[in-house]
Amino acid sequence: MWELIRRARSFRALVGTQFLGAFNDNAFKQLVLLLIFSSVAWVGEHPLAERYGQALPSALFSLPFVLFGAITGSLADRASKTRVIRGANLLEVGVMALALAAFTGESYPLLLACVFLMGTQSSIFGPSKYGVIPELVGEKDISRANALIQVTTFLAIILGVVLGGELLERYKGDLTIPGFTYVGFAAIGWMISLQIAKTPAVNPSLRLNWNVFSLVRQHWQAVSGDRVLVLCVWASSLFYLVAACLMMVVNAYGAWLGMNEGDIALSNALIAVGIVLGSVLAGKISGDRIESGLIPLGLAGIAGALFAMQLAPESVVNFRTCLILIGVSSGLFSIPIRGLLQTRPAESKRGSVLGLSSMIDFTGILLASGVYYLLEKVLELSPPTMCVVLGVLVLAFLGGSLMYTAQFAIRLFLLFLVRCFYRVRVQGVEQVPKEGGALLVCNHVSFVDGMLVAASLPREPRFLMYTPFFDVPVLGWFAKRMGVIPVSSGDTPEEKRNSLKNASDAAAGGDLVCIFAEGAITRSGAMLGFAKGLERIAGDAQVPIIPVALDRLWGSLFSFDRGKILFKRPQRLPYPVDLLVGEPLAHDSEAWQVRNAVAERLAVHRSSRRGPWGHLGRRLLLSAKQAGRQPALVTGEETWSHRRLLAEALATRARLEAALPAGERVAVALPLGRDAITVSLALCLSERVPVMLDPAADQDENVRRLKRAGAVAVIAETGSDAWQGGELVLTPKQLALSASGRIKAWICTWLPAWLTARSLQLGEDSSREAVIHFDQAAGGDEVMVPLSHSNLLSNVQGLSALVDLSSGDRVLATLPLHGAFGRTTTLFAPLLSGAAVALPPDRRDPRAITSFIDSSRVTHLVGTTSQCREYLTEATREQLKGLKLSFVGGEEAPGEDLILEWRERFGSELLAGHGRTECGPVISLNVPNVSRMGAKEEGNRAGTVGRAIPGTALKVVDPDTGAPLPPGTEGVLLVKGPGVSSGYLDDAERAAQKFLDGWFWTDERAVIDKHGFVQDL
Repeated sequence: MWELIRRARSFRALVGTQFLGAFNDNAFKQLVLLLIFSSVAWVGEHPLAERYGQALPSALFSLPFVLFGAITGSLADRASKTRVIRGANLLEVGVMALALAAFTGESYPLLLACVFLMGTQSSIFGPSKYGVIPELVGEKDISRANALIQVTTFLAIILGVVLGGELLERYKGDLTIPGFTYVGFAAIGWMISLQIAKTPAVNPSLRLNWNVFSLVRQHWQAVSGDRVLVLCVWASSLFYLVAACLMMVVNAYGAWLGMNEGDIALSNALIAVGIVLGSVLAGKISGDRIESGLIPLGLAGIAGALFAMQLAPESVVNFRTCLILIGVSSGLFSIPIRGLLQTRPAESKRGSVLGLSSMIDFTGILLASGVYYLLEKVLELSPPTMCVVLGVLVLAFLGGSLMYTAQFAIRLFLLFLVRCFYRVRVQGVEQVPKEGGALLVCNHVSFVDGMLVAASLPREPRFLMYTPFFDVPVLGWFAKRMGVIPVSSGDTPEEKRNSLKNASDAAAGGDLVCIFAEGAITRSGAMLGFAKGLERIAGDAQVPIIPVALDRLWGSLFSFDRGKILFKRPQRLPYPVDLLVGEPLAHDSEAWQVRNAVAERLAVHRSSRRGPWGHLGRRLLLSAKQAGRQPALVTGEETWSHRRLLAEALATRARLEAALPAGERVAVALPLGRDAITVSLALCLSERVPVMLDPAADQDENVRRLKRAGAVAVIAETGSDAWQGGELVLTPKQLALSASGRIKAWICTWLPAWLTARSLQLGEDSSREAVIHFDQAAGGDEVMVPLSHSNLLSNVQGLSALVDLSSGDRVLATLPLHGAFGRTTTLFAPLLSGAAVALPPDRRDPRAITSFIDSSRVTHLVGTTSQCREYLTEATREQLKGLKLSFVGGEEAPGEDLILEWRERFGSELLAGHGRTECGPVISLNVPNVSRMGAKEEGNRAGTVGRAIPGTALKVVDPDTGAPLPPGTEGVLLVKGPGVSSGYLDDAERAAQKFLDGWFWTDERAVIDKHGFVQDL
């Protein structure tokens, strides 16, 4: 916040001149007020002082704001605000010179006239001071700038009030010294104002209207159509009424407690100290936006502190503590009020609104003189009782205001909820228009999506909400007052049309409207299709469509992750959430285009995420230590726990590091088995990159491949004689673990994951290569596909969002590790989820595999279409009864006949998925249909390969033009997301053709329907 002063020279000068102005005003005003209680005869014995006390000078200071506030607000629009500020500061020099004459001539009436003129000067200065802030710093820094102005102003008040009391106490016999002091400070403030850059007049043709009543009516039109702006004007006025009255009450309270002038001044200064603290806190909480939720919190705090005076009314400690709390609450209240008054009006009306607000503020200050006179002279109340009366006034206004602006209370609740339970990072908030209507279209992941969107954006959106929620007692009351628009799938066609019309009317009227276009919270984790209602709203309102994506919410307490709402252990507190705002789309965009934009925004964001725990080896350490004794590797002979498997991998890593020469790439040609798994994990923990070779392929071909990849060694079952490539060849026997190596590795498994990662010197760059696969591109050419740690981990995370794997699950591993599908789906996906890899003794014998599934209690089957057909022939229903889910991919998608036969034979679903090595590899997946909390969600569809996994964007384009095609139209499938590889190794020309702007051209023909299901042709 303070950095703003350093980088903005003109704003720095504004802060300096207003600081000296506020300091001088309060030093002068406090001295005049305290003269009433002092022994200075020419004041204390004057009839005006005896009869009206503090009320008269307080009223005279505020009267000019009432008389001239509206005119000075127009002046701030008509003339350069910089020129107005300089002129007002020059006027202050003259007024202080006149005050010096009053002190010298001991004239109380002339001193009162100076108070009136000082108020006149401040009424000219105020609208231009606040109005010029957006012109000097920009809207993004409004809350910070206001906090700085507030902090420095009240710091000036603190020093000024204290100085006023000290000057009076020291120089009661000769007040000319204070007079010269005031003139000097005024002159310095004027000189500093000359450094403010000149700003143009926003409305130079405006004619000044000297008819105050006509001008007030004209200015009122600038705020009367805005309910929030009206409340801000009156709330600000109430604040100043209470503050002005409280200043006099504090003076009287101090005299009632027997304090001298200096101690009384110090007590008043404590309020300003609290305001400084509250303003800094408000600026920190608000950040880049104006946090209106602080308004009711501030009002409640002021009222509570005033009532707390009664706890020990004669205690100086309690008195001063309550004053600090009043100040803190005032800072929380006033920062958002001031920000709303500056930003909600149009620029051409800003000066008028601020002038009107200033006039009404000082009407409140003027009324404070009458209120204080009533409390002290008429009702003869004691100062503690006066505090109670003021507290009741504040509390009554708080209750009444919430009847009309419930969104303030809602934002307070949202602010509390979000700050306590979520850590929201917002990107692209500048895409939200500062004013005017727009339609926000967001994906729907949890029950708190609306709260997070409302609490994170600078403007309060109006939501379309599920109609039955309106019947919930408290929620329904607030929803109606916040302008929430009811909608439900159970509505009649006429009711739906009315809801959409209300939404379009709101957007056309300048409101920000938000719709969750999926129509329901995702029950599976996948993004559903977008309904066409958004087209009607944006089209009728002619407003832009702004795609908004919520990321990382799947897994929170309020999502359907793990099939539960609330009744599950939170994964982390505060829970991290990303809110991503995309570039606006045209009002005539179709629902599928908006869905594509939201999906692409998510894909781009996930692709850009970096961090040390995006490294596959680090995640492996973390998951293994968390799973501990749970099974990790199940074979026909034994079961290894996660800790033991980690220990074996760490010991193997040590042997590899000692045996391998310098270089990153190591070829691996091991058949699927325990050795292949251990070596793969060891290489993952060693920062070396495995080059995966098919052990059954021609030996010469494998030698060519490892040379092409630049591998420094090969790990294979056969020795160097069989390879004849000249490279170092290691066999599993040569990597046999020593007893000491096992002990060291076992000790490492008990250390914290971060410490083990540091000892292994694992890097933090998740974009580094993690594996290299050989695959065939379109046309049959062989390509080398590098996949990074981020590619693999994001693919695993996308799968984990759709398929809930836990410590009790076991995934059948029959797919070879030299293929990307086997490495990701049946190795890293289960291990990083705390589940187990079930490794059959012979993956080529379907009868032995089905028997193994039964004996090893396998819960998840992953295979190819041909394998599943073999299981249908060999397996009995009893053998596969323990399967929860069965997935098929890697070849052609299973036909409807195979799916139906599988369901009839084994009583479970056979779910198809699709992928490419270049994509990490899984692209899309069918999942079971779900029915939770009365809502059904279609998770799979026959003849398709499912929806895109979370974080991955898909689109079908015209093969000739590259133009996106609508749902149901055949074209070429493109993939974008964090799983997509960076390209092909040693084939830059092909990579440039297939990897364009983050999209991978699969060259596959496909159709995507309106619900997001992909039919691979």
